[in-house]
Amino acid sequence: AVYQIYIEATGAKLMVADLAGRENERTAGVSGRQLRELAYINKSLFHLSNVIQGLSKSKKFRQRGQIPFRNSKLTLLLSDCLKSMRTTVVATVSPAAVNDEETFSTLRLAQSLQQITTRTRFSRARSATQVTRRIISDLDYCRAPDPAM
Repeated sequence: AVYQIYIEATGAKLMVADLAGRENERTAGVSGRQLRELAYINKSLFHLSNVIQGLSKSKKFRQRGQIPFRNSKLTLLLSDCLKSMRTTVVATVSPAAVNDEETFSTLRLAQSLQQITTRTRFSRARSATQVTRRIISDLDYCRAPDPAM
């Protein structure tokens, strides 16, 4: 699931993505629709790891535009975050021995994310006066009587 919050007054954006971990089809014990969903999740995570590997490579690689952001909906949604924003990743792993393969793949993905260097782009700064005027106009609009009533 991907949640996005955009604060218009400041131009800030907060994006939270819960990436359901990669599951092994053999050990998951699912079939039918759930198996198709599992395959789709794994495919999206595969494309995400390709994007991360491309971004963590040399600057020359990125300048040629070979980063495959459009290969999945997930990578397209996260493209802004991965290219030019401050990004924080929380990798959740399991201490159980039966989950060692998934734990190691999660840690490899997190390590690749650490190697990405970006330049944070700030949106056009608005003065305090502009923000105040905008808030006042919004309040006036809300206080105005509804002509339909």
